[in-house]
Amino acid sequence: MSVKNIVFSLIAIASFSIMMPAQNLPGLGQASEIKKGALDCGVQYYMVTNPSYKGRADVAVIQPHSGIVDVARLSLSSLSHSSGSRSPYRFFASKGISFREGGYVSYPGPERFYATTMDSDAYGKKRNPTLFLFENVPVTDVAMDTTLLLIFDIVNTNPYAQAIVVSGDISADKILTKMKLFSMMVAKRTPAPSFPAYKWTPSDTVRIVRKASPDGGTLARVTATYASPRTPKDALGTIQPLVSEMFAQELGSIVSSRVKQVLSETSAPLGDFSFRYRDSGASEGDETYSFSVLTDSTSARAAIQALARVLAEMDTHGATLKEYAYAKGVLKQGSRGPGDQELNREYVDKCISSYLYGTSLASPSAFRDFLAKREVASEQELRLFNKFVSALLDPQRCLTLSLEGAGSLSDPAGTYVQTWKRHSSLAEPSYPLRDENIPYPAAKDKIKKTEPEPVSGGEIWTFTNGIRVAYKQVSGKDDFAYAMQIRGGSASVKELLPQESGFLGDMLWLYRIGGSSGSDFRKMLAKNGIKMDAEVSLSDLKISGVAPVSQFSLVMRALLSVANERKLDLQAYEKYRRGEALRLKLISADGEDFSKAGLWEMAAPKCANPSFKSAAGLTDDLPYRADKYYQAQFGNVNDGIIVLTGGLDIEQVKKIMARIVGAFRTGRRSSVRPVVDFPLLAGTKVTTVKGKEGMDMQLTTLLSLTADNYMSAAIAQMILRDRLVAPLADCGMSLETDWGFSTLPKEHMSVWIHSRPSDPDAMPYFGVGGQTSQAAQAVCKVLDGAAAKAPSAAEVNACKDRLQYVLQGVDSDPEAICGKILMRYADGKNLFSNYKDAVKKVTPASVQAVLKSLCSEGARVALAGD
Repeated sequence: MSVKNIVFSLIAIASFSIMMPAQNLPGLGQASEIKKGALDCGVQYYMVTNPSYKGRADVAVIQPHSGIVDVARLSLSSLSHSSGSRSPYRFFASKGISFREGGYVSYPGPERFYATTMDSDAYGKKRNPTLFLFENVPVTDVAMDTTLLLIFDIVNTNPYAQAIVVSGDISADKILTKMKLFSMMVAKRTPAPSFPAYKWTPSDTVRIVRKASPDGGTLARVTATYASPRTPKDALGTIQPLVSEMFAQELGSIVSSRVKQVLSETSAPLGDFSFRYRDSGASEGDETYSFSVLTDSTSARAAIQALARVLAEMDTHGATLKEYAYAKGVLKQGSRGPGDQELNREYVDKCISSYLYGTSLASPSAFRDFLAKREVASEQELRLFNKFVSALLDPQRCLTLSLEGAGSLSDPAGTYVQTWKRHSSLAEPSYPLRDENIPYPAAKDKIKKTEPEPVSGGEIWTFTNGIRVAYKQVSGKDDFAYAMQIRGGSASVKELLPQESGFLGDMLWLYRIGGSSGSDFRKMLAKNGIKMDAEVSLSDLKISGVAPVSQFSLVMRALLSVANERKLDLQAYEKYRRGEALRLKLISADGEDFSKAGLWEMAAPKCANPSFKSAAGLTDDLPYRADKYYQAQFGNVNDGIIVLTGGLDIEQVKKIMARIVGAFRTGRRSSVRPVVDFPLLAGTKVTTVKGKEGMDMQLTTLLSLTADNYMSAAIAQMILRDRLVAPLADCGMSLETDWGFSTLPKEHMSVWIHSRPSDPDAMPYFGVGGQTSQAAQAVCKVLDGAAAKAPSAAEVNACKDRLQYVLQGVDSDPEAICGKILMRYADGKNLFSNYKDAVKKVTPASVQAVLKSLCSEGARVALAGD
């Protein structure tokens, strides 16, 4: 039975449970916010009304039969409606219209052609699409009209049928009127040339691909990729792709757990395990399933053997019911997104996939809805899942082994096949037995005082043992957000070494909790759809997450187990230590997190930041210092607050909390916040890093965290980002920015600027091509200008509209509400209760004050490639 037939069988079952009895596959339909049609010139259009980014839209041109690099680059250099000597790309950049990391153009086909004419011989026998992508186009400016005019010039560079996508804060009717007008300048497009239809051609032998090490020599990554046929074209608009996605992600979760278990029995360290499924919407080729292990260069063979053992066992015996229940929980947890706003980028990608490959135009949230509404019993799904896995996996057929950093490894295919054939049955996968059976404690407590919670409009209950619980019901939500925050962070541990602070949060899950390993304990939570994370800041411990309303009791009992039933597990720490050291080594080669850590050390060299990690902090004694910290924290639970927000029933919450709260240990409250030295670098420091690609910069300044300053800062960083697009585009560099406020060591604001070289084939001519050496100079010039001159009222007002829309979610998203309450009671800050008034009060002068402080008075540090 083929993979696709098995998926079809599950759909037949699912159709009765999710939709209604039907003989045909249920269709997904088209999202109401997407408008699709065709212009008289033969150009198809997709328009998406998506106001999630106020005043902005993304625009794309899809040329399915092109792939000619020279033509695309010339289009960015000069078009018939370019203004004088100003090239199209300079216009886009001047308006803050950015591009993705690769550049303005991408080529998703199998190969690229270099030619200056539409020579039919250049196409070969394969389709080679070209995508022009322009992001963050201002819709309230002439920028949108000019962008539309230029993209029709781009359409004119290719004689064949094409498509245009516009997604954002638009009026679809108004945009369509303009497109019809501009399309009159475009001659009728020629129907697309025909190419051979897709044909499934399975291979019978293992294909080997060798690549360089991910970090230049000390790490190795081994990837096993299986191919399967594409989803039939007539099924792409049905729920069949959703079922395929569901099975694929569940398979990834199960294999991840098993590989970690197998490698833990060997001397091979596991830096990371990843899984990637490429469906029929990603290309016109086969679907692929990739299982990847990161280890050190001496353990590549052990990684191959681990993958072979696990996948052979899955092929032979399949998953257990416990495993499958866990995978379902993980998938639901990962797809849950209360308050999530769909991104224009997601819609553009969906329309591109629909036009090129025939996939559905259902809303990006369709998969989440499918998971939430399906009612097929796990036992039924498991039988079909195991058949699906067995049809997919094989020791040789349709398999590619990719080896990065294992150049000296001999006969990897033979190792894989022989391990597969000789594999012995694995031990029963480690999955926890204790979940809903976690008992309630014998102690009970009661509410002594109820008072209004001013930030959210909810209530605060103070129990007789001094523990406070903030509760806010958000109607219409099936999920809830929760947090337990206890005062006292890494700065309160005098014995802690500076490099160790970044690992304190992870250490909580390396205990044995309630008799189970920390790993099994978290699997139990995930199986029930519960997300639980731990974070240790300079000032606080926070355990937080999101869960289904139906699991509220389990969440509270699990928190109690974390607080009261922990036992050091040094063996778990050693496994974590070895794997985490590898992971940190990998991101130190090219990771943004590592750059942030390095930038922080440059900006504040004498202040450890627990947000960042360094392998030097993985010391022998860290578990003991961490244990001393957690013993103190969980002995003083009343020195903090428990926050509950979402679709929880108030009477049910009170009833359960009365049975839980009394079992937490309490002590003496302390209102003393830690005093941490925070000497910021004065001025600018740029460090050249040999072999680094691109540039990373951090701007940090001391700034009081008030509602007025927060709103002015939010707009300041928007304006700064828009002004940086053009000079970095001139250097052939992409742009990503991030920003944030912190209250410790002292109240300060930071902005991070990340710039990477673009693909030269995705940029115009004029010699643009990743000029990293010029990027730092270009950015500094913008910063100097921003500090010297106030933004215009028009700039500020446009950003106000964007900020107002973003902040609307604070009122209805349980996680955002939870965060507001925590900020009020941990930091004494109330930034959002009257956010509309605070946004209105922002002026060009207040924004300029932030820009001046940030760009000329604080620390300006950068790591730049040589």
